[in-house]
Amino acid sequence: MGLVYFERKSFFSLSGLKRVSKVKSVSVGVMLATTTFLGLGFLGDGAYAGASTLSSTASISGVVSEVSPVMGLAGICVTAYGSAGSVTVPTEAQGVYDITGLAPGTYTIVYNTSCQGDTSYLGTTIPNITVQAGQNLTLNVSLIFNGELAGNIAGGTAGNGLDGVCVIAISDASGQTFIARTGLNGNYGVPNIGPGVYTIEILPVCSGSMAYAPVVVSNVILQSDQVTTLSEVLSPTAS
Repeated sequence: MGLVYFERKSFFSLSGLKRVSKVKSVSVGVMLATTTFLGLGFLGDGAYAGASTLSSTASISGVVSEVSPVMGLAGICVTAYGSAGSVTVPTEAQGVYDITGLAPGTYTIVYNTSCQGDTSYLGTTIPNITVQAGQNLTLNVSLIFNGELAGNIAGGTAGNGLDGVCVIAISDASGQTFIARTGLNGNYGVPNIGPGVYTIEILPVCSGSMAYAPVVVSNVILQSDQVTTLSEVLSPTAS
């Protein structure tokens, strides 16, 4: 995600108290961070003495978006876990979030996509994020869309699409199960499936039909951000 860290230092020159800004850009690969320091206080000038007092807390903000097309994602829970506890906020419209009032220190940032019931995207975790007092760290992330299993279930030599056939995807690793039924034309879709190896059971009996034999397909590999196609023609059961 080639993001860039920006550090901005602002101060007042002695000549006319004119504000001067210097920007230093350093590539850090996974984040976009902004640090702002305002006012240094000069020569006991009453207008500026003590103006450099920094906040004792820090904040982390940013945007959570989809990889392609780039689109902000609302309703993602963002949690900062630190030694003093944790703080969770949801992303707002356009995927914007802002965690404020953090004690200076090191945090693990978790982006949970299922906290509001949406499992369309894979969550992610970014460890070892350090913030200083008075710092606003901007951390943008892009999430990957879960995979999908889709296809057509037909029957017999005519190859007509079969309605009401259950297609069950079972994760070989966790045993988690995803179920869909075919429509009138035999098409089906099982969305929001995490990557991994699955066993696929195709069961006509779930619609009450005993006319076709079930099929089990092993070692079906599903990947993130992809649609895996699995179509079958079922054989009639022996009469």
